[in-house]
Amino acid sequence: MVLDKNYTNSRINCPVCNLQFAKNYLLTHLKRQHQNIYGTPHWEGSRYAKNFEQIKKEHKLKYSVDNKCQDAEDPEDNNQ
Repeated sequence: MVLDKNYTNSRINCPVCNLQFAKNYLLTHLKRQHQNIYGTPHWEGSRYAKNFEQIKKEHKLKYSVDNKCQDAEDPEDNNQ
């Protein structure tokens, strides 16, 4: 199977070490590499938890199928 050259692999930043991981692997990474903070009482209210919420929100906006449809129907592009 050959992937389209425009194919984008959805990656998301780790809120602790700021490295990018495949979206479906990030939870495993947090549980294994950052078990000293992730899921503990220290995580709640920490800057990592706040950053993680922001990272997830930005990722959802970037890779949302709805946004891609809206981009394709951008009225400013039709004015050319």
